[in-house]
Amino acid sequence: MNSKDLYDFYHTENGCTVQCLLSQSIVKIWSKINEKDIFLAFGYSNPYLAYFLENTSHCFTILPKSMGNIPSSFCQEMTQKKHVVLRKSYRWPFKDSSINYLLMIHGFEFMENPSQCLKEAWRTLNTHGELLLILPNKYGPWICAKNNPLSKGAKYSYFEIYQLLENSGFEIIETQRNIYFWPLSIVKDKKMALQLNAFNKKIFNWWPGVFLIKIKKTNFKPVKIKKYIPSFKLQLKT
Repeated sequence: MNSKDLYDFYHTENGCTVQCLLSQSIVKIWSKINEKDIFLAFGYSNPYLAYFLENTSHCFTILPKSMGNIPSSFCQEMTQKKHVVLRKSYRWPFKDSSINYLLMIHGFEFMENPSQCLKEAWRTLNTHGELLLILPNKYGPWICAKNNPLSKGAKYSYFEIYQLLENSGFEIIETQRNIYFWPLSIVKDKKMALQLNAFNKKIFNWWPGVFLIKIKKTNFKPVKIKKYIPSFKLQLKT
């Protein structure tokens, strides 16, 4: 899955509905954001930046190199608003504890080394900073569907992502579920998809398409301890 595939997806009816549902959830989760805050997005975040471009002092985005080139329309929009588009992934060009809010979407699941990605997230977030990680549900209804970003990349169960976050020095604050409409051919437009999403949420609340995981840093970053193996010298009697 590269940036061109994601760009094309968000220009489909299904993509517009996913954007609408996730945007509403993101804004609701971070409604307290203000003009003094510094915001960073990691992954293909273009459809979700408008709110943060208007309501934060600085808005940055990092697109992993493995996802290819950034669409020219995206670059032009960011440049006009005097914000920066970055394309580094393993070492982020930000000072320690400099970010207030970090959004990860369409990026984390495509990383070869997700632990390194979380290490940079821990480093750059300040003490009271928050990370919002949006990931497809490993057992969700979108996994078997083709040509959509929710079926691509590494697949994580909720328990797997919980363990990964805990080992990286993070604590989950809350988890929300979203995207309950199914990518069926009978869903012809956004209105029908939203109606199906509302209906399925009541019946299949346990079967979401994505998890929205709100996270904060723990007080102490875990340190990887090397296992000590004692060595013994064999002394021969003479």
